[in-house]
Amino acid sequence: MTSIDVHAHLVPPAALEKACAVPERYGLRMEGDRPVFEGSTPGAALNPLLTDVPNRPSAKVDLQLLGNWMDATGYTLPPDKGAAWSRLFNHELAAVASQKPDRFRTLATLPMQDGARAAEELEFAVRDLDMKGAMIACNIAGRNLDEPDFEPVWRKASELKVPVVLHPLHKIEPRRLAKYYGGNLLGNPFDTLIAAASLIFSGVPDRFPDLKIVLLHGGGHLPYQVGRLNHGYQVRPETKLAKKPPVDYLRWFRYDTVIHLPQALRYLLDLVGPDRVLLGSDDPFDMGDMDPTVIVAACGCTGHDAERVIGGNAQEAFRL
Repeated sequence: MTSIDVHAHLVPPAALEKACAVPERYGLRMEGDRPVFEGSTPGAALNPLLTDVPNRPSAKVDLQLLGNWMDATGYTLPPDKGAAWSRLFNHELAAVASQKPDRFRTLATLPMQDGARAAEELEFAVRDLDMKGAMIACNIAGRNLDEPDFEPVWRKASELKVPVVLHPLHKIEPRRLAKYYGGNLLGNPFDTLIAAASLIFSGVPDRFPDLKIVLLHGGGHLPYQVGRLNHGYQVRPETKLAKKPPVDYLRWFRYDTVIHLPQALRYLLDLVGPDRVLLGSDDPFDMGDMDPTVIVAACGCTGHDAERVIGGNAQEAFRL
């Protein structure tokens, strides 16, 4: 059984070096170990494991789908520079993957500040670089994913039959989340809920029923608060753009296993079905799960269902 990790991050060192050498083209400079994109303040410190190509994967998996680190997406860049940065990053990520073709596949980063350019980059990355989909943030510099500007991305991903992995990038009341590592522990799963609810209530699943969206960290808060969304759909006029109640869209999404509690994973499997759950690690971060098959066994998932979660579902969704 081949274990396939759909949630891993890598920043190619060559992408940073080349971009910083021509800041007027790419809009990126480094302040120590912190990337600074034009239009933004310094990001989080670059975890050195993110650029450690020789020792990846860190997680105990056979195959990884590598995506960008969300602090390196460059969504605040002007569209021209954002497109240039995405193209450079994708070229260099594909080059890294080619060093270990039996271990790596890749997910494109997209210049989501311009939906049309993001769609163009997705098509290039899939057709010219053999990337298997895209990994984007749950919000684009604070903009929710229901905005019309992002429609070309959903259309193109649906046309190409490739998944879009949504990764949280906490932008929620930072002062309230400043203590106790709250931006990650609390902000990330809430960001995923906002993204999923925005897609549902704006009718994206109705317009693109074949679009494949992967929600990380077990879907954030969505699977556990969908009853509240369902009730809101019944009683609030603001939610009526969707054709069906939110619970009916749960299986439109796919979910990873980075949830850290076997009982919660068991609930997720029972709720959405074992064909909608994929293995994830969040490699190389300390909030990840570096031995992700363990929780699959611990939640009582066995036999054919376990085979699907550990590798079969990813193989089918990403056409590996």
